[in-house]
Amino acid sequence: MPEIQESCTQYRTSSPADQQVARFRGSLDWILAHPKWEDALVCSLLMLGFKGKRQGIKQHSALRSLPLEQKQELVRHALAQGLPIPSFAEAKRLAQLWGVTSYRARSDFGRPSQCEWETLSQRLLIRISARYELYKSAQSELFAAYHGLAVAGAVESCSAPSQREDACQEARLALLEAIDHIDPSQNFEAYARRWIKRRVLNFVMTERLPVKAPINVISKSFRGVAGANPLLLKAIREGTLQLDQPDCPEISSDPNLTSEPANSPQRTAMQVEELACLRQALSQLTEKQREVISCRFGLGEHGESLSLSQVADRVGISRQQIFQREKRALQSLKTALVGLQRERQFQVPAASGY
Repeated sequence: MPEIQESCTQYRTSSPADQQVARFRGSLDWILAHPKWEDALVCSLLMLGFKGKRQGIKQHSALRSLPLEQKQELVRHALAQGLPIPSFAEAKRLAQLWGVTSYRARSDFGRPSQCEWETLSQRLLIRISARYELYKSAQSELFAAYHGLAVAGAVESCSAPSQREDACQEARLALLEAIDHIDPSQNFEAYARRWIKRRVLNFVMTERLPVKAPINVISKSFRGVAGANPLLLKAIREGTLQLDQPDCPEISSDPNLTSEPANSPQRTAMQVEELACLRQALSQLTEKQREVISCRFGLGEHGESLSLSQVADRVGISRQQIFQREKRALQSLKTALVGLQRERQFQVPAASGY
């Protein structure tokens, strides 16, 4: 594929676009790593609905692991709400990172006054907005240069034609994530290839098996690693078992014990209750999240499921933002419907002999 190789070679060495993205990310990470600002940042994190501290991940690591789009939104929100006043040396360093040249040193090395800090915060917000535009321009430039690499990675790792379009979308999202983690001192092409391959393979594995399990567990079973889950190994061989299905005694094959009719009053009442729970869960989403979920799953007036690209074109934002918005919405729905899920899992059929 000569066109792909030619388009990638021009960025084998460090470029202004590489440095622009890395500089933007580094300046944001410096703010997110400040220990005195962690509480204020967590407050903004909760208000924006971003993913924070969770099992196995500490708060400062969760802040640093956010997507670059969310990092800049979080920092801007925290600055607008008001961060605690830092020391003068820290304020000076912050001004240098964002190119606020009008901020001058003082002889007493104390803390800036409230007025000085508010003025600096306003200038920082302006600089962050300007740097964000430069970052988006650099991201678009790198994405155009390496887009062929994403398509080639998707074709290489996904052999099913029916999954090819979705695999290409996953590869493009992986390329955007790799760009956000770019290091000008490293070979970006090799790094992006690994990132794309891992994400596409994860997508293929989750789509191939009717098994609900963490992707790393599925990957170990595919590779035949010792100690893999025996139920998962059976599911891989037969393609019929779900790990989240509760163990239950086999139902008698007695013909006199018939299952509950589909139109029975009990089943109808259950469906009404489930529909009410789903509507309540959807009402708890933000308006933007409901819009994405409606488009992606055909819940709108047209009843047509749209791809990430189609939703991005309709809403007017990037595919990455649509993906992140959908991911947060599905996580919220999963949390809201956990009670209903447990109730359905442990329901005993009426034909169980009782």
